[in-house]
Amino acid sequence: AKLPALHAGKIKREDVSLGQRPKSAAPSLPSAGKGGLRFEKNAQGYVVETGPLALVKDQPGGRTFARISCRFAADRPPVELGEYVAVLHTSDGPRNDWPHADGVTGVRVVERKPERLTLEIQSAHEGAAPWKALYRLEFEPGRTWFRAKCLWVENTGARAWRLGEYFHYLPSRIGGNAADDEVATAAPDYWLQVGAWRDPALGVLFGAIPPQDDRRAACQFWKDPFGQHPDCRHRIDRELKPQERWTADPDEPWVLIFGLQETPGTPRPWMGLIDAW
Repeated sequence: AKLPALHAGKIKREDVSLGQRPKSAAPSLPSAGKGGLRFEKNAQGYVVETGPLALVKDQPGGRTFARISCRFAADRPPVELGEYVAVLHTSDGPRNDWPHADGVTGVRVVERKPERLTLEIQSAHEGAAPWKALYRLEFEPGRTWFRAKCLWVENTGARAWRLGEYFHYLPSRIGGNAADDEVATAAPDYWLQVGAWRDPALGVLFGAIPPQDDRRAACQFWKDPFGQHPDCRHRIDRELKPQERWTADPDEPWVLIFGLQETPGTPRPWMGLIDAW
């Protein structure tokens, strides 16, 4: 709201808070649907269900979840959203890489209660800058979203390299097809930190939103001729020597990863998640 006055030089940049918004602008959270939490390991991998959300690891490789889907109404089939992958930004001298995890090496149940399921999932990458990383995920019954953060990253190689960022990487496949998925925009709420893919035919969104008052995490989803770039990341910028580990601070910010559906009354449904931490 203060943008014209800021451009006109009538107020100083320091007088504008990036998080300002009227509390009444945010609709209520997505209602908790039927169904409780379920976690199951099987021969192919594992499955998490919250009621609306189903998150499946049923393929080899490094994807934490190869398929995420969401049922938005009891009388309609679930809608496929996409996948979730642990990704790092590493650099070794002039070389920059964004290696995806190529294996999930461990899954541990930290907490299993009717109101919350907490998992720790370890992923690993073998390559020029090999690593392993531990992510923590929290799920609640009836929600169309879950929380995620990284707890640590370790250099498992014989050479030092620099950890630039870690990512919650969310390639989309909304409705089973990524071709028509577009970048969703937060406008007119331009100050919001949110990244999402949107299927215009279905009005379905798949993305992530970090805490609005914590600038350690940032989201920017974009596309180029090479494909999707779902960049939800936390900047670290630290050199890791062989076998050295970066460990997150106790207040490491959670990121909310969501599937949401637009309605005539809620064209930007992620607004209801801003205060969900």
